[in-house]
Amino acid sequence: MGSILDRPMLQTWKRTALLASLMAVAAACRPPVRIPTAIDGSSLNRSGRGDTLEFTLEATAITDEDSAYQTFDANPILARLLVVKAKLRNRSTQSLVTREASWELEGGSGLRFEQLSPMKALDRLYSYYGVRTYAKHSRKAFRKRFDRLGIDLDEPFPPAGEREGLLFFQIPEALDPLGPLPPLRLRLSQISLPGGPARGLDVEIELIGGV
Repeated sequence: MGSILDRPMLQTWKRTALLASLMAVAAACRPPVRIPTAIDGSSLNRSGRGDTLEFTLEATAITDEDSAYQTFDANPILARLLVVKAKLRNRSTQSLVTREASWELEGGSGLRFEQLSPMKALDRLYSYYGVRTYAKHSRKAFRKRFDRLGIDLDEPFPPAGEREGLLFFQIPEALDPLGPLPPLRLRLSQISLPGGPARGLDVEIELIGGV
């Protein structure tokens, strides 16, 4: 008699357990962050442009939290990550050698933001959001896609060519990620012409709001 009376409750428990299992499977399969296809044009972000005889550099730092969330479906700023979209255009008649190129981001008073690879940046996002249930096979494929967000400068850069991608920097511990950021300056150096030393082909731009 008791088992018959308890049957509705047992069925409810089974439905609840099944729903919880399905939600766990869905969470394990859904990417924890979005692969961005565009950067929100918020005037609260900081942008800049610099030109040399050989190339043009344009960059936008995602400093607005709403813009960051719309871009990634997550907030990298809370994970102490500053994301910069960079576009490089070759203006010369020769290929540029960029495999030794280096990026530096500085704040006021020489405060340096350490550059992170896309993989390390993703690990910081995973750690901050406590991502542990993402399926192993899905995680591996997603990491490969996320890695391709970086700007590829390993291959020779042909005349009139363009390269663009995302740069990831760690916000220094001395700064409150939710507080006002100091003036930001992005520097690209160590670019050379074929057969020449890496000299003279540097550019430094200030990233400011409303550009």
